[in-house]
Amino acid sequence: MEEQPGAVVVEPPRATSRQAQQLGETPRPPTGADNTIPLPAGTDAVQGKIAPIIQAMEKALDGQPVVAYFTSFRYAAPIGDDDADVIEGMLEQLNLGRGLCLVLSSPGGAPLAAERITHICRHYSKGNFTVLVPRSAKSAATMIALGANRLLMGETAELGPIDLQIGRLVQGFGGQMQRVLTPIAALIDYYDRLIEQAVTIKPGQNPEPFYRGLSAFDPIEIEKWRHQKSLASDIARRALMRGMLVGKEDAVVDGCVELFADWNLSLSHERAIFPEALCDKGVPIEMCPEKLARLASELYRELDRFVTTTASKVVVSARHLVCTPRPELDSVPELAA
Repeated sequence: MEEQPGAVVVEPPRATSRQAQQLGETPRPPTGADNTIPLPAGTDAVQGKIAPIIQAMEKALDGQPVVAYFTSFRYAAPIGDDDADVIEGMLEQLNLGRGLCLVLSSPGGAPLAAERITHICRHYSKGNFTVLVPRSAKSAATMIALGANRLLMGETAELGPIDLQIGRLVQGFGGQMQRVLTPIAALIDYYDRLIEQAVTIKPGQNPEPFYRGLSAFDPIEIEKWRHQKSLASDIARRALMRGMLVGKEDAVVDGCVELFADWNLSLSHERAIFPEALCDKGVPIEMCPEKLARLASELYRELDRFVTTTASKVVVSARHLVCTPRPELDSVPELAA
């Protein structure tokens, strides 16, 4: 694909570096990608709109390069390892001497993929890593935001709890089986209550209900869930200690992690965590200056529409755009944050 000065190079989905290694192929960088996979209809229309917005944002950020990473709130397109590979491939093509600003919008996904993305962004930006959240960066996307050195938020922007969710099949209306997300913490708490009740049975009390309830759980799986529950807190803690809360006392860091990780405090995985709550915990967030906020909202409208109607994911800079076509069917990931 020939690159024109000032043009956005729109690229099709391609094998990531990890996939390419498994196939014995040489990974393809963002520039020069071939067109063997058709791009989603509407991609050409969006490219001309977003390039000048990103360029204006970079000017407002004193020349700091901007990369936007959006995943759909409509389709099941969780943050994953492939996204980390795509982001790394794009960052390799940019001059990040002035750091990196990642404009982030996502309902979440895989915690370990979020940790990889944070590590990649911090590495290529040499620790000068800014995250800008125009509206919503929830769950695993919150983990990415917590790993920034500088966090910019719009006036109505929100982060979200990072307690892990597990996909389960439940019987819905009409007898049809549906896959839903359930907090791991809720399942662990229920299991622990059953154990406590089973070992404190009073004389003459029927133990059958407790044994029947416990039979639905695999003790080994429960232990795996306990480790996965700890994983989310550990990722957030390490991210904050290397970023916005570097040098802060453990009590400050732990109090901030608790805000995001404790299911008993948030009460719902969908609950919004607004800037005021972050400030109360000592997280030094910044509200977007007026001009930058206006540009970020404009970029958000364009890309949110794109991952709602045309694609399911997009990673885009002022020169390159990589997107994933929207899926044919919605699905629920097995484990997500």
